[in-house]
Amino acid sequence: MNFDTIPLARMCAAMAIACAYPQAHADWAQSTEVIAVRPAPVNPPAPFANKAQVQNPPAFAWSRASGAASYELEYWTPSTDPVRVNVVRNWYLPPNALEIGTYMWRVRPVGTNQWTDTRTFSIDASSQTFEVPDSDTLKDIAKNRTMPRMLPEQFSIQADWSAAMAQERAAALTTVAADVKWRITEMLSLAKAEDVNGFMTPEPGTSAETLRKLNTAMGQRIQTAAHQLEAAALLHHLKPTAAGFQVDFLAEAIERGNQLAALDKNFTAVTYTAQDQLSRQIALALIKGVDLLYNHLDEATRKRWLANVTDRTKQMHAALTDPKNALDQYPFGSHATTNIGYLAAIATLSLTHIDEADAWFDFATRGYINSISAWSGPEGGFANGTAYAQYTAEIYLNVWPALKQATGVDLFKKPWSAGFVKYFAEFMPPGSSNNMFGDEHELKHNFAMVKSFASRVATPEAAWYVRNNPATQDSLALLQAPYPLPVNTMPNAVAPPNAALFQSIGWAAMHSDLNNTARTSLFFKSSPYGSYNHSHGDQNSIVLRSGGKPLLIEAGFEDAYESAMGKAWYRTTRAHNGVTFDGGKGQIVDAAAWKNMGYNGAITGFKPGADVDFAQGDAVAAYGAELTTARRQVWYLRGQDAVVVRDQLAGAMAHSFEWNVHAAVDFEPDVGSGVVIRNGDSVVCIRPIVENATFQRFVVDPAYTPKTGPEYHGAFVSTARGTSADFLMLLDVGCKRPDVTLAPGGDAGRVLTVGGSTITIPK
Repeated sequence: MNFDTIPLARMCAAMAIACAYPQAHADWAQSTEVIAVRPAPVNPPAPFANKAQVQNPPAFAWSRASGAASYELEYWTPSTDPVRVNVVRNWYLPPNALEIGTYMWRVRPVGTNQWTDTRTFSIDASSQTFEVPDSDTLKDIAKNRTMPRMLPEQFSIQADWSAAMAQERAAALTTVAADVKWRITEMLSLAKAEDVNGFMTPEPGTSAETLRKLNTAMGQRIQTAAHQLEAAALLHHLKPTAAGFQVDFLAEAIERGNQLAALDKNFTAVTYTAQDQLSRQIALALIKGVDLLYNHLDEATRKRWLANVTDRTKQMHAALTDPKNALDQYPFGSHATTNIGYLAAIATLSLTHIDEADAWFDFATRGYINSISAWSGPEGGFANGTAYAQYTAEIYLNVWPALKQATGVDLFKKPWSAGFVKYFAEFMPPGSSNNMFGDEHELKHNFAMVKSFASRVATPEAAWYVRNNPATQDSLALLQAPYPLPVNTMPNAVAPPNAALFQSIGWAAMHSDLNNTARTSLFFKSSPYGSYNHSHGDQNSIVLRSGGKPLLIEAGFEDAYESAMGKAWYRTTRAHNGVTFDGGKGQIVDAAAWKNMGYNGAITGFKPGADVDFAQGDAVAAYGAELTTARRQVWYLRGQDAVVVRDQLAGAMAHSFEWNVHAAVDFEPDVGSGVVIRNGDSVVCIRPIVENATFQRFVVDPAYTPKTGPEYHGAFVSTARGTSADFLMLLDVGCKRPDVTLAPGGDAGRVLTVGGSTITIPK
C-alpha cells in the first residue's frame, strides 16, 4: 500500500531526518519535514528565488503554520500597492494573469504578525498564461453545460464526419466497436452483487499469493466493466454505421452500469478504504454513464447509479479532507494525489445531480487544477520513473477531458503539461524500449497512451513527438478527443534539445541526436525525491543506450511493491550503475517509507553545449552517515560519442569503493582492467582513465533476474581501501579507442583530452 497518512509520531520523527541532508530553512513557510509540501530541496515555498515563472499567474504555496486556521497573503511590485487575499488553505492561485515585472510576496497566519521572509519572483515574456476562474464561476459554467458535459460541444456522429476526420478516426471506431462486441460474449461477467463479498473473502488460511490473485482478478473484472460502460455509451452517441457491428450499444452500456451499481460500497473488496483505486473507478464510470446516457436511463436506474456514485464519493471526500491525511501539507501519497483528480471529475459531472457535489467541487477542482502533480515542479516531469509516468498519463486521459469540456479549463494547456510531454520526449524518445529510473523500469514503453496524451498538447515539441512516434493512439481516448487534435494545429514540429535538465526531479538527458533513432542516449539521475515511493536508491546513477540497444542497464524486476526482494536487490544502489562500497553497501532504501525522501540527491550543475554536455550530482545525503562525499560528474562528448564519468567519494572510515555496471549481455575483457559490452551492433568499451580500480564480476540470486532476459553484473573496485576514492572512467561508445591524455591544468584541475575533445576535470 502506498503512503497516504502520517501518524503524529512519525511527523515528529521526520524532523530528525531533515537534519541529515542540506537545506535552507528561512522561516515557518519552509518545512523541516522531508515529506511535507514544501521541504528543501524538493520544493521551497513558491514562487521563489526571483525565477521567471513558467506559468502566469503562478501558484503560491507554503508549508502550514502550526495552529493556523487561515492565512493572509500579500504580493506586490516595487511600483504597486500589495494585493491582499485571505485563504484557508496553504496555497493560492490568482484567477487572472499578472503583469510582466518583478514581484515580492509574503504570508502570515491571520491574527498574527508572523510574516514569512519576503520572497521574489518575476513574470516575463516566457511565462505562459493559464488562467483559472474562481470556483463559483467554474461551477456555473459546468451546471449550464448541456449534457453530455464530458464530450466536446461539436461532437459529431459518425455520419457527419468529414473525410479527414474519418481518415483519422475510422480505425479507432472499428477497434472500439469490435472490442465492445467481443467482450459481450467473451469476457467474464461480474459476479452477482451478493457473491462478490464471498469471492473476495476466501476461507481462513488462504495463501497471500492466492489473495493477491483474487484481488487482481476482481480488479480486472471491474476495470473491464467500467471500460465497457464508457465505450458502449460513447458508441451509442456516435451511432456507428459500419456493417457487422450488430450490437445494441445502449443495452450493453446499461447492463454494465447496472453490474457496477450493484457493487455495494460496503462490500469488503470495493470499499474506498480497502481498494480506493477500484472504488474511484466504479464511481467515475457510473457518473460518466449517467452523463452520457441521462435521457436514456429510466428514473429508477438513474437513481440507483447516482446513489452508488454518492456513497463512494462521500467516502473519497471524507478521506481526502480528513485532517489526519492533510493532503495540502503532505501531498506525496500517490493514491491521494490521484484521487483528488478523480474527485474533481466526479464532482464536476455530478453537479445538479447530487446535492453534495457542490462541496466536493469546491474542495477538489480548483485545488487539483492548481497542483496537478506532487512528483515534479512546474516544469513538468515525473520523479517516480517513466513507467509510472505512463500510468499517470492514462489517468489524466481518463479525468482531464471531462473537466475541460464541462468547465472550459483545459489542463492540456497548462504549462506543466507541455513539460510532461518534453519529459517523455527526452526519456522515452522514439526508438527507445525500456522504462527507466524507478519501479517497473524493466518493462517496455506504452507509447500508445503517451502519444494520446501528447496529441492533446499544442506545442511544436509535442508535434515532433507525435509525428515521430509510430504507435497507434488509444482508440477510446481518440474518439472522445476534440477535432482537430490540438497537436495537429501546430504548423511546425520541433525536436526538444539534445540535452535537457528537469531540475525539480533531478533528471538529465544527453543525446547524440534526438532526430536519429540510432542515437546514443545518456541518462543521469540525482533526485531530491530519494528512494521514496516508487523511486530507487539510484542517486548519481546512469543509463546508457545506443543504436536502439541497451548498453548500461538497470537490474532486477518488481515482484510486488515494497517487497523483500525489492529492498534486498531491485531498489538498491548495487542494482544500478552507481557507487557502492564494501561489497555492495549503498544508499538507504529500506527505512520507513516516509523517511526515504530524506535519503536523496540533487543535480548541482548542468551545462549543455553543441559539442559537450555536462551534469553534476551530489548524492551524499542518500548514503546516510556512511559517506561524507558522493559527487558524480558526467560529460557527454558529442563529437567523440563518448562519456567521461568522474566520482569523488569520501567517508570517515576506510572503504573499498565499487563502480557498478550492469548489462543485458556478458562482459568481454578489454585492455587493462577495461571491459566491453557488445549488444548486437551496439558496443561500448569501459575503462578507467586512471588505473586505480579493477573489474570484478558478481552474481546475484537467480530469482532476482527478470523474465525479460538475462543480466550480467560487475563493478570496478578500488585497488586499495581508503577514506576516499576518485574514479575517472571513459565510456567509449563504438569502441573507437581514441587517444586519451590527462595532464595537470594548474589551479583549474586536470585537462583531459579524448580524441579531438578537451575538458577540464576540476579539483
